[in-house]
Amino acid sequence: MRLTLPSAALRFLALACLGWLIAASTWAATPYTGEFLFFSGEDLPGLRSRVGSAEAAALMGRLQGVLGEVPAGNWQEAHQLAGRALLAQLLKDKPLPGKELSERLHRILSASDPGPGLSPLCAAATTLYGASMAFDLGKGNLSRADRESLSKLLLAKSRALATLALSSDSDSAPDLEAATALGASGLAALCAAGPGTSEQERAARAHATACHNAVRQILEQLGDRGWPRESLPSLRQALAHGLGAFMLAWKHQSADEGLSTRYGRPWAALYATLLIPPQPPGANGPDSPRFGPLNSALPSDKPAAAWECSTALSGDTLVLSCLADAATRAALLWSHQACFGAKGNGTLDLHKASDALFALLGPLLAELPLNPAKTLPRIWKDERAGLYVMRNRWEGPDDCVMAVHANARPHPHLPSFADAGSFRLHALGGRWAVRRAQDAADLSTSSREKENAVVIPGTHGWLGGTVARARLQADGSASLTLNLDAVHTVAPPSGKGSRIVSTTDIGIRATRCLAVDYSGRCGAPVMLVMLDRIKNGPTRRWLLHTAEKGVTLRTDGFDLKAANGATLKATILSPARPRLSVSQGRWTDTIAIDGETNFFVIITVQPAGVDHPRPQSRGADLETTVRLGDCQVRFDGQELAIR
Repeated sequence: MRLTLPSAALRFLALACLGWLIAASTWAATPYTGEFLFFSGEDLPGLRSRVGSAEAAALMGRLQGVLGEVPAGNWQEAHQLAGRALLAQLLKDKPLPGKELSERLHRILSASDPGPGLSPLCAAATTLYGASMAFDLGKGNLSRADRESLSKLLLAKSRALATLALSSDSDSAPDLEAATALGASGLAALCAAGPGTSEQERAARAHATACHNAVRQILEQLGDRGWPRESLPSLRQALAHGLGAFMLAWKHQSADEGLSTRYGRPWAALYATLLIPPQPPGANGPDSPRFGPLNSALPSDKPAAAWECSTALSGDTLVLSCLADAATRAALLWSHQACFGAKGNGTLDLHKASDALFALLGPLLAELPLNPAKTLPRIWKDERAGLYVMRNRWEGPDDCVMAVHANARPHPHLPSFADAGSFRLHALGGRWAVRRAQDAADLSTSSREKENAVVIPGTHGWLGGTVARARLQADGSASLTLNLDAVHTVAPPSGKGSRIVSTTDIGIRATRCLAVDYSGRCGAPVMLVMLDRIKNGPTRRWLLHTAEKGVTLRTDGFDLKAANGATLKATILSPARPRLSVSQGRWTDTIAIDGETNFFVIITVQPAGVDHPRPQSRGADLETTVRLGDCQVRFDGQELAIR
């Protein structure tokens, strides 16, 4: 019988308590055999030879730079210590004495405050993760007594962290942050287990197995291709701070590739589809559509990065490259080099010193990149979650990515971001449709008014929609129809905000159709058409939030201009007399259309200096047929058809 999450948690805690009783009475020192969590001792000569190659110069230079930074907290020091232990394994002139390693690990693991920049649970998890890596890479320099003492401390911390990860109240559910902590806990247990068969090692191995089972249960709650219910930053944080490393170590230690096979390939494909090289080269980071608020706080004097690159959120591309299959790994390597290599921001996505190990183990120095168009489809979809990401090509900063989220599976015990039917559009260097972000405080909260969606006063917008139809094409073009009836319902007075379970249906029926065309037949490289059919309900508001500041309103639509000169033109076909307005935020501007009927909007995006095709239409409201260039657009009653 498959265990549910609550029973899995109980089984885990029972195993943990049993293992602790066994280990406490029969503790034996963990022997040093020359083996490691992520690779074998016989792999060391090959890793050392990679360090001596010309391609490794940038990596080693970046690692030395990160090691030269002053850690802001205990968890950052743990990852720096792991980086030093890695250098000591690779270079003879960079020794890490066993006494120094032991003293620092005891201090790091015994500290009560893991440091700033992350939530308390994630900070505790990544502290244990970094300390476990430092112990694993440097244990050959430790005395037998120090190995025994640190193994005992790692397992004790592992048990405490796992208990904390699964001790939640009835209004919450195990999430990706819990999976992060369980991954770090499992990693520490694998360190304490060693390769032997003593009672202590069996107890630690049982604990690691229980962590693996609990992680698997949590991940099974994701979409069919691994899209998280929380947000993409939550997935990135989990991969960066323990989950990804545990999946890789488990694969190496047990030869069980279940988790890495199930999630490594789709996550790597997702990353390759989302990441857009920075413009201009050398900018702070790549561009990317983003759903949900950020996980880490930002200074209020700068806008949120489309793809956050910092100590708190980085290294996930490196560990993911080790989990993916060969074809997807080569595609991700192309995106990594374009975004984080010499042609990108130059960081190699290396902000934690420990991540250098995954750069060595992965394809960065040993394989050639392959343009993702040769191995990946141009559309990444998670049907269970209702997420579709459509990309036109992989060439550079002017690539176009459009994403739509139906929020098909909101969990009653996890936050919803009220984004059913919302979309993102990044094209030709412009961030045309984004989540509203007026200032740093605005990033961590959710409401439907922050999404590119239709808002109906009095309805809450927290529940999910469904994808009724999806017509996908090989060039990345697509036509989607979403049923949003449940979104426009009313919450009872006892509702709990983003975790509403029951709602009141007041008779509003809503359908959103979106179609993106990358064929160029309309006279522009990108055409986006949106139709919202809404029956009943009061006056409603159509919203688009843009990070581009050049907004011009027209009587029949609006124009946007990006910093690089690219332009967007929107023509409103319905309402016939749209009431347009624009509100300016600190980082984003919001364009609103108020009306009592349906909405029919057609958008084109052009490079700098190129005129937009002029729409020619006949009919009215939903019966409108539009011609742009060689394309004809109409609503056939079920979907938007582009011919």
